Amino acid sequence: MLKKIASQARYDLERFFQIQVNLKCWVKVKEDWRNKEGLIKNFGLSDDGTK
Repeated sequence: MLKKIASQARYDLERFFQIQVNLKCWVKVKEDWRNKEGLIKNFGLSDDGTK
């Protein structure tokens, strides 16, 4: 999924700027994020996994 997101972002940037773009993406993961309700809500998800 991350590869798809980065590829689409690169494509969109290249179309917008009309040049080739080298896009590097990285993800920082907070420890135990799945068990912290505040973080889950911050991501726009509810307890049952729906948006």
